[in-house]
Amino acid sequence: MKKVFIFFIMIIFLTGNLSLPQNTYAATNQNVETVANNYVIQFGGNRKLQELINLRLGRPANTNITKADAASITGTFTITQKGVDDLEGIQFLVNVNILDARSNNISDATPLTKFPATAKLVEVRLNLNKITSLDFIPQINLPLKKLNLSHNLLTGSIPNPSTALASSLEEFYIDTNLGGNKIENISNIVNYTQLKRFGFGENKVADISPLKNTRIIPDDYTFGGQRLSLTVNSDNFLSPLKNLDGATPQIIETATVKNDGNKIKLLKKAGTGTETINYSYLQTLNGVTKNATGTILVNYTIPLAYEFTYSSQSPALTKESVKVTLKINAEINPPAGWTKKADGVYEKTFAQNATENFQFSFVDATIPATPNATIIVNNIDKTSPTIDFLQDVPTNYKKQHTVKIKVSDDNPDTNSYYYGFSDSNTCDASVTYSNSFVSESEITLNDSSKNGKYLCVTAKDSAGNISYKSSTNPIKIDNVAPTVSGVSEKIFVVGSSEAQNYTLTSGLTFSDNVDNATTLASLFQCNGFSGYNPNAVGIYTVTCSLKDSSENEVTGITWNVKIVQADKTALRDAVNTATTAKNHPKVYEGKAEVERVITQANTVLNDTNATTSDITQAISNLNQAISRLRRDETAPEIYGVSEKEIFVGDDFSPLAGVTATDNIDGKIILTVNHITENTVKIDKTGEYKIKYEVSDSKGNKTIIERKIIVKENDKAELKKEIEKAEEKLKNSQLSLEDAKKLQEEIKKAKDILNNVNAKKDEIEKVTKSLNKFLGGINYGSSPNRNGMKVANDSRVKTGNEVEENNTSKQENTQKTKEEKVETKQGKETKQENEKVQENNNENNKEPLLLEELKKKLEEQGKELKVKEINGTTKIYSTSKKYSNCEMIPNIIGDYNKDYKINFKDQENIKNQDEVQRLTKVKILNEKGVNNTELFEGTRGITRAEFLAIVLQVHCYDVSKKPEILPFYDVDLKSWQARVVKVGSEIGLIQGYERDSRGIPFRPDVEISKIEAFGIMMKMKEIEKMESYKDRYIDKKADWQEKPLSTGEYLGILKPEQTDFRFNPDSHLTRDEMVKLIVDIVRLY
Repeated sequence: MKKVFIFFIMIIFLTGNLSLPQNTYAATNQNVETVANNYVIQFGGNRKLQELINLRLGRPANTNITKADAASITGTFTITQKGVDDLEGIQFLVNVNILDARSNNISDATPLTKFPATAKLVEVRLNLNKITSLDFIPQINLPLKKLNLSHNLLTGSIPNPSTALASSLEEFYIDTNLGGNKIENISNIVNYTQLKRFGFGENKVADISPLKNTRIIPDDYTFGGQRLSLTVNSDNFLSPLKNLDGATPQIIETATVKNDGNKIKLLKKAGTGTETINYSYLQTLNGVTKNATGTILVNYTIPLAYEFTYSSQSPALTKESVKVTLKINAEINPPAGWTKKADGVYEKTFAQNATENFQFSFVDATIPATPNATIIVNNIDKTSPTIDFLQDVPTNYKKQHTVKIKVSDDNPDTNSYYYGFSDSNTCDASVTYSNSFVSESEITLNDSSKNGKYLCVTAKDSAGNISYKSSTNPIKIDNVAPTVSGVSEKIFVVGSSEAQNYTLTSGLTFSDNVDNATTLASLFQCNGFSGYNPNAVGIYTVTCSLKDSSENEVTGITWNVKIVQADKTALRDAVNTATTAKNHPKVYEGKAEVERVITQANTVLNDTNATTSDITQAISNLNQAISRLRRDETAPEIYGVSEKEIFVGDDFSPLAGVTATDNIDGKIILTVNHITENTVKIDKTGEYKIKYEVSDSKGNKTIIERKIIVKENDKAELKKEIEKAEEKLKNSQLSLEDAKKLQEEIKKAKDILNNVNAKKDEIEKVTKSLNKFLGGINYGSSPNRNGMKVANDSRVKTGNEVEENNTSKQENTQKTKEEKVETKQGKETKQENEKVQENNNENNKEPLLLEELKKKLEEQGKELKVKEINGTTKIYSTSKKYSNCEMIPNIIGDYNKDYKINFKDQENIKNQDEVQRLTKVKILNEKGVNNTELFEGTRGITRAEFLAIVLQVHCYDVSKKPEILPFYDVDLKSWQARVVKVGSEIGLIQGYERDSRGIPFRPDVEISKIEAFGIMMKMKEIEKMESYKDRYIDKKADWQEKPLSTGEYLGILKPEQTDFRFNPDSHLTRDEMVKLIVDIVRLY
């Protein structure tokens, strides 16, 4: 029995611990942040929330829940459709991300404000509940991202958000499709700065303009289906709607509802009732377009109203019928003569003045009848004014017309009286009426430009009735005075027929716009012409006037009539001409006859009574006497001056075989004084001239120019000897010494052959010298020991290899010393090279034959070159590569001599010939660097650019892309890769020293002079065949000696012009590049 009791006590103790917590608070004061973890949460309402939390924890429904228990729940907490009516205690679910409490009976969301700011809740779903207020929103401390309050019982406005919500909430929903939420104002939505989704469909929001400056992306629930209500006591009221821009959108019109600007107009709505108005308009917010839709339920109480309007009403008069319009806000049965034009609109037209009384009869019997309405029309006037001409336009021409017009009307409009002009007597509205007049007052017309037109008059009365009337006659205004032309001073010779027949109207022309010339001549009046005598010298001053039939007059017509002696100027000129003619130095016959006639003419000149006929006859006699004069006008003739050909050096005399004769003087003896110009140079070919000038005793002169051609002497024999010598040089086994001497003889002969001014004795001399030299050459089998030495060529075995090797060592030692010597030592090196070349024969015990060397080189795929360079014979070898490359002969050939380059900076190009050659064959872009039309000669050239040009010059195909390259810094997709591929494949390039990434080529680095020179010399494997050491003092490596010494030996490098410095590391310019390439190609 004792054991049972103890167990029971323990049971009570244990159960007491479960039901009596240590810390208890009222449910409304539960502070999550201040209570302990073992604090037991107090729940409100039906405590369904406690059951659901325990269900989530896997415990019995009524188990007490501590703060720690609630904090253990994470993720989404779903309590949808569970009958929850109170959220108190939910604030302890601090680690829940999503609270889904849809479809419950929750009416208060205040517990959401009790969540600490550190809670993890980001989304709350309280849609389909019974929440009535949004007052909790400003108190929420959580940075919620989504809040769904759709389908609740919300009213009023959207409140300002809490600080946390203002910068966190992205989605907010208060829409409803059950008519629950009735939010009217969303102006504070702009303060939700991060909001992107906002659904408020089917609320009572009329003004959506607050959304414009938000980040909200609208969807179908954003602003659709609003349910507005409105009470009005007028049929025309302001629309409550505002779109995103704050403007008033249009409603959907029906037969009883119309838009009226920013107002809404109800039609046919007298009395009390309701009207449902629909609206739908597109809105674009943040790039998304959605429909803003909804309805407006209008409760109206509108009194009956009507009005009459007149198209014209007294006191204003009208000539038209008057239309009376009735507008009433109810449907009536229109009286007789009235026509329904639209709902509530009726019309009747009155053609004459009348008064009408009637009472409205309404279709809707509930509207009480109105008293009688009266319409009075008393302003119709359809009678036009009367126009009468009291004084009309006359039938004949006048300077001006005076017209008087009378206008009669009961309701006159005196400001409407105007006149104008018409081409016909039909006056109507088409005529321009621009001049006003006063009834029964005179009108003066004096504008002749209106002649032929009719005067048109128009007048209106106050009602607008108009009348027109025309004058009987067209207008005839003549205000133009007549004219007299041809008035000028008249001068007549005494006794002439013109003087005898002259009258005052002679030569005059009369004209007038109305009168003819005959009438005007009869009206011409003059004085001052009495006593006129055509046979006596005198002056008569005439003054006249002329008046036409319209009394237009011209006066002051004045001129002089003069009777003068005959003019003797021509006779004086004829006497002077005859005197000059007889005194001409070439006259030899007829002089006495002219002198006699001159005496007779002078008699006429001195006779004051001489007539024109006397003067004419004297002139005729002088002309006949002049025609009988005889002159010597024939110049001498020169013979023997035809074109002549002579040869350079011939004897030649310019007077040999040349003669001259004259028609009067006979034979003329010629001397050197008759030669005025002689350009002949007997020692130079060309075309020359000799000018001869011969005169006779009368001064007649003959000048003849003669062509003398100095031609080149015959060189056929010399040319044959040169061909024989060149054939022997090519095919015979000559020692180097004889070959060299033969070349010198050939050079001398060619100098004469190419000299077009060579004299005959010079040609004969050099021909004989060459012939003699050819006959004296010894063609024995033993070579001449004085032949040219070919230095250090391993391809030819001479038996002196040991000696040459020793010599080579000595030269290398000497070279090391010479590299330290300045310009002075360079000059000494040149002198030493000249001594070496002179002593080649003495130092070589077994000189080689050119033929033997040529064969040795051919076995190695090379060829021997013997050329005269700068006056000295040079021997060198090249490979036979590129023998089929057509680019090389095109570059050095003459076919491009007429090609012209057109670079903008052409004047700055030093090596224009070389640039022209490479541009002609398309190695250089004729449009310049990057198509700028600039050559940019001073710009450097990169390693890749130089390699590309060199390969194109030697006909390499650089169009294939490589799959791999030995150099890491060349982009396989670039044009440089195609060039580097070919250069590496033929062994022309190797790249720089390997670094951590591999072997670089550095394609974009500007190439140095020594690199470029070495590459070009390597292309054709050019090597000198004689010992020669360059004179440059700034070489940087041993390998530079070979290309530099070869270049200097072959004359393409001249150290003395650069102070014996090559500057091997300096960058090669584009101008230097073209010179280098063409100079070396010329050696091929």
